[in-house]
Formats: sequence, structure tokens, C-alpha cells
Amino acid sequence: MPPEQYRIVDGDLLHRLMRRPPSGARLTIRDLANLLGLSKSKVSGMITGSRPVVTAATAERTCTVLGVHRAALFLPILSTSLDVDGYSERSVRHDAGRGRRAG
Repeated sequence: MPPEQYRIVDGDLLHRLMRRPPSGARLTIRDLANLLGLSKSKVSGMITGSRPVVTAATAERTCTVLGVHRAALFLPILSTSLDVDGYSERSVRHDAGRGRRAG
């Protein structure tokens, strides 16, 4: 099972929070990247929206550094797999085909 993933809600909010973190010292993209163990391009992508998806651990670390609850910045990405209840796409099509009446 892949790691739980989150999507940043508002990159502009992330950028604003970087200007006023709990530590009081303004954070640059490089600063935040170093604190999170990410590349500068990943943090920049989180802000611009070009790379909005992160792991649960990264979302949690980001919010800890910025002093906000995870729900303020991130939404979980829900599974869209058709196999979550034990049904595959093939069995769904098969079941749908059995419901047709001959005409």
C-alpha cells in the first residue's frame, strides 16, 4: 500500500506562513527546504502549485515547523481504486452485464 498522501490547499497561505513562523525568523524557501529535508524545487512547487502532493510525514513536518494544524494547509488524497471493497473493475462490469434483460 502506498504511503498516505496530502495535497496542499493554498500555496499562497504556505508562503505567508513562512513569513511569520512561530520562531519569529522569516523562512526562505531554502530555509524551509532544509528544515523539511526537501529540495528547494519541491518547496517552491508546493507554493506555486506545480508540485502540491506530499507524504503524510512531510505534511506533518511542514505544519509543525509553521505552527499550524495539518488541516489548515493540507487535504488528504482519497483512494479512487475500484478494488477497495474487494471488487475489481472487471467484476463490476460483469455484474452490470447480468442485470440486462433480453429484449
